Order: sequence, then C-alpha cells, then structure tokens
Amino acid sequence: CFLHEKTTAGRPDATRLDTRFLGKDSTTPPFDGFLMDPALSFLEDPAQVTSLAGALRRRIDDAPDFELIAAGPLSITCFRYRPQPLAADAARVDELNRRVLAVVQDAGDVFLTGTELAGRFALRACILNFRTEDADLDTLLRAIRAAGERLVSA
Repeated sequence: CFLHEKTTAGRPDATRLDTRFLGKDSTTPPFDGFLMDPALSFLEDPAQVTSLAGALRRRIDDAPDFELIAAGPLSITCFRYRPQPLAADAARVDELNRRVLAVVQDAGDVFLTGTELAGRFALRACILNFRTEDADLDTLLRAIRAAGERLVSA
C-alpha cells in the first residue's frame, strides 16, 4: 500500500493509507505476482544493492553524527541522525529524527522512511533500485545532515 493522503503540513500522513493499492483482503497487493516477477523487478542484481547497503552502513559507522540502529544481510539499514549536543537525550534524538524525516520527504531529493525499533525512532533506507550508485549514499546522508543541522540550529 502507499501513503497517499497529505496533512495540512504537506507531508504524508502515516495514519491514512491509500487502500486502492491493496488486494481484496486489504493486506496484500492486488498484483500478487508483481513483486516476485524478476522481469518486472527493479532489483536486478541483489549483490549490488547489498553491497551498497554495506557501504551506507560503513559511512554511518564512520560519521560521528549518525548512529546505526539495525542492519541485516539485505538492503535495509535503520539509523539515526544523532548530533553530539543531543546524543545523551534519546527522546530529543527521536523527535529530531521524526522532524528530519518530514523535512527530507518534503524536499523530495531522496526517498527515506521511518520506523520504530526497540522504542526508538529510526530512519530507514532500503536500496532496491539498480540505478542506485555509491554517490547516492552521500546524497542521502548530506540531505539528512543538512535537515538535521537546520532543525537543531532553529
């Protein structure tokens, strides 16, 4: 399903789903074979996207203002923007990341979602498109960092 409705702030409202994209049981896509058909998939080379996900994780580990929260063997990486002045205050870091997500989504330069893991809000990057390149990882982290810096200084 896809987020479709917008709030008055102009960003997707996670409480409203566009159910036109759900199957008759309201939980599955109406085109059950679509997601599994390699001819229709954006994921042409699984090794490429898992390699890029690993590169993203290394960048996050190397950056003092990011925190890796969860990383599995596939292309999903969960992390947080955690600037040093707020690092000790988990609640403020959660709120900052919620706001960073909204700013990044509104800008539309990169695609990013959020999730809650072990009671902490995290940013969630999932690399699937075969056109994703190493430079796109830098673009993603720059967009998050710029949004975070603006919000912290405001």
